[in-house]
Amino acid sequence: MSYIETFKTILKNNLTRSSEQAISIFVARMDGVILFSNEKPPLDKNKESIGALVAGLWQAAELSNQFLESAQEDTRLSFDTSDGGIYVLPISISNEKHLYGAMYSGQINPGMIKNLIRKLRDKSELELRNEVSTLKSEYLFNNVTDEEVDNLFSFVGN
Repeated sequence: MSYIETFKTILKNNLTRSSEQAISIFVARMDGVILFSNEKPPLDKNKESIGALVAGLWQAAELSNQFLESAQEDTRLSFDTSDGGIYVLPISISNEKHLYGAMYSGQINPGMIKNLIRKLRDKSELELRNEVSTLKSEYLFNNVTDEEVDNLFSFVGN
């Protein structure tokens, strides 16, 4: 299963219809390219712009975080009002840092939305990690005999 299918499955299994309508979820590379979005407004038409802005904000926040003496690895970026905003968390995909984020509006309890986004990110990261370890444990060729290997390279030197 591709990482895009993983994100789709996790969202389908974990979002209720009411919360799904008001949350735009995305995964972006550090250069701002959106790899996945659930195509909800405002991401349905502005993916490229939002991806670039979020990546720039994240990088600026990381640089400013270096000046703090108590800088920690468990960082998040949040810019919000009492009923909406943007929330971004790091996620590791194939040992590379990406951004897992959401834009939301019209929410009664934004803290609950942030908690939901953290849980979705954690489930996605765990599922992707499990997929990678499963792929690594599978062999490309099963039950290959020495004779078959010899025949494969028999043309060399002739």
